[in-house]
Amino acid sequence: MSQYQGADGPADDARPQDLELYAALLTFTKQRLLYADEKLAQPPRNRVELEVCALQVRVALEQTVLSTLITNRPGAATITTAFVKKTAGEVRKMVSKINPNYWPVPFDFEKVEADSSYHWQMTEPDAPYLSEDEWGKAYGYCSSLLHAVNPYQYLDKSDSSKSGNQHHHEHVTKLSEYSRKIQRLLKNHQIYLSETNYSLICHVYEDASVKPSIQVYSRAEVAPAIPSALDPPSGEQAAVRPATSSGP
Repeated sequence: MSQYQGADGPADDARPQDLELYAALLTFTKQRLLYADEKLAQPPRNRVELEVCALQVRVALEQTVLSTLITNRPGAATITTAFVKKTAGEVRKMVSKINPNYWPVPFDFEKVEADSSYHWQMTEPDAPYLSEDEWGKAYGYCSSLLHAVNPYQYLDKSDSSKSGNQHHHEHVTKLSEYSRKIQRLLKNHQIYLSETNYSLICHVYEDASVKPSIQVYSRAEVAPAIPSALDPPSGEQAAVRPATSSGP
C-alpha cells in the first residue's frame, strides 16, 4: 500500500506529484524553523544572525499560505509576486479567494475508552498554534526586522532603558514563539489543496529527515472539520489515519 492512501472515489484522483510537492514544502518549512530554533537558542552574537532567523521564519510563513496552491500554478505565481508589491493582509485575501480553505486545521489525539474498547479522537490542540488571524502580524514582525526604516536602531546606544542584549532577547523570544506556533500548526493538520476533490490528513515529524505522512480522503462538502475518530497512533513514526474512509 502506498504511503498516500485513499478511499475509493474522488480521492483516487489525487496526483502523486502534487502530494510529493506538498510533502516537500512541509519538510522545507520544518527544516527552516529547526534551523532558526538552533540559532535562536545560542548566546547573542550579532544582528546579522538574528535577521537570518527572521528570514527563515518569514519564508516559513509564506510557505504556509502558498503550499495549498501547488495544484494551481498560475495562482501560486500571482501570490508569489504579490508578496513583493502588497501588504500581508492583501496577500492573505488573495490566497483566500483562490482557495477559501487554505488554512491548516490542527488537531491533537485523545484516547476515548468505552467498555472494553477504545478509539483515538481528534481534538483541539492544547499547545498554542499560529491562527489565521495571527499570520499577518507575524509576517509583519519578521519583515520589520529585515527592512527596518532605521537600520542603526538596533545598535543605537541613546536608548539607555534597554541594553543591546535586551533588545536582542526580545526579538529572540518573539521569533521563537512564532516558530513554535507554526510547527504546532503543521504537526498534525487537515488541509484542502486548491481546485481538488480531496482533503489531506498530514503529520510532520520532529525529525525533518523523515518524510511527512499524508493520507488522502474524499473531500467533504463543508469547510474543514476535525474528523470524529482515527486509528491509534503508535509513536512518532505512525501515520495519521482517520478511522473512516468517507473523509472529514
